[in-house]
Amino acid sequence: QHLNGEEAAAMGAALVAANFSSSFRVKKIFFSDLTAHSYAVQVTALDGSWEKNLTTLYPVGAPLGGKKKLSFNLEEDFMVKLFEDDILVSEYTVSGLK
Repeated sequence: QHLNGEEAAAMGAALVAANFSSSFRVKKIFFSDLTAHSYAVQVTALDGSWEKNLTTLYPVGAPLGGKKKLSFNLEEDFMVKLFEDDILVSEYTVSGLK
């Protein structure tokens, strides 16, 4: 058999919608979206004088939609680096603390 990509996406969306609806009787399918990548952060001083270890926020296979709260007890400006699969994705600078 041939699998048409557009038809498969439409059928999958219809099945998901029917699964959530009370108007249709379909066999319940339980599924969850998972991350395909790992995400980690690293905190460093702006002047490079210190660096915290890489902290994994979400490992591969973690459910999507999670929230993490990070607390820092710092009195100097710092930078937070976000990594996806150990590749730098973004940098955030927190300044004005001094």
